[in-house]
Amino acid sequence: MHYFNFLSLILYILSMPFSIATGPLKIIGSVPELSSGKMLLVAPSVNGVDTIGIANINEGIFVLEANIDKAYVATLKVEGYEGGFFIIAEPGEEYKAELLQNGPSLISGGRLQDELLSYQNKVAKHNEKLRLLREKIDQASKSRQFKTTSELNKELETALQSAQTDLDLIVDRNRGSVLSAYLLTGGMRGGELAYMESTFSRLNDTERLTQPGLIYGAAIEELRKLKIGSVAPDFTLADRQGEMYSLHSLPGKIKIVDFWASWCGPCRLENPNMLQLHHDFGDSGLTIVSVSLDEKREPWIKAVEEDNMEWLQLLVADGWKSDVVLKYNIDSVPTIYILDGNNKIIAKNIRGEVLREFVKDFLELNK
Repeated sequence: MHYFNFLSLILYILSMPFSIATGPLKIIGSVPELSSGKMLLVAPSVNGVDTIGIANINEGIFVLEANIDKAYVATLKVEGYEGGFFIIAEPGEEYKAELLQNGPSLISGGRLQDELLSYQNKVAKHNEKLRLLREKIDQASKSRQFKTTSELNKELETALQSAQTDLDLIVDRNRGSVLSAYLLTGGMRGGELAYMESTFSRLNDTERLTQPGLIYGAAIEELRKLKIGSVAPDFTLADRQGEMYSLHSLPGKIKIVDFWASWCGPCRLENPNMLQLHHDFGDSGLTIVSVSLDEKREPWIKAVEEDNMEWLQLLVADGWKSDVVLKYNIDSVPTIYILDGNNKIIAKNIRGEVLREFVKDFLELNK
């Protein structure tokens, strides 16, 4: 099963809060490719994912009812299948769903869901226009038609402004709703702390209390814990022999916490530098902790042995689903945090010669 994909632009319009209905939600749907199973209505929350509705699928038909007291950004998904179908679920609304695994699907009904469909259609229309314009610009540039290229670039800028204005209108008329909060936060996607704080500041008070607003706000609070000068989150993980180690209890004037994986090329390229750091500064107060995100032990142990990783090696229990990954906001590897002896974060994501000079200078100042 697949999610609807659409472009979420960050918008800037203020208006009055939007009120929603109350009462049970009802979804009448067909899943022609499945004769039986269970249809779930799930929604992300600050603490994970909640199931807010469930229905049996009988001969490809289901009727799902849910008693909810607020609107949700949610997903209809068949139990046991990955992915799902995006829906703005509102109390007191009735929906029709035609769901296909290999083809176009549609969920209609509900004021905000219809507004979402309008938004998606406008995004698709503008994206196609922008794609054609960029193709013309590329062709004119390759042909060295400089005047035409300049004119087309002006046309592209106008088209981009028109797209922004067109999409702004939908957000404007839905301010204070779960939909506007979702779109204004770019689909609740994260990023750098300063960017997320700026985005959050554009939500009005009502939007901040919606499901997307609460999730986005909680994500910002977690990122603030990872600012330079903050105490790094503690964790306890096992090494190859099963012995448990707590990050905060490890000795060291300076600690390098290196999140990596055996399949990560850049991570493996950094290992010789880590080995040299370990040899050169391990007796002077440097502690290196490598935390693998491998989902299986065998490739992890093989990589540790191949790369002569003599320093402390730990493995998260659940790969990318680990609480450690969530605590440290890791969305790619390598990710490196440098801590002082009090476990405060003093630098992030420096490596190679820059990391070496940082460690050397820090230990010189803290003899």
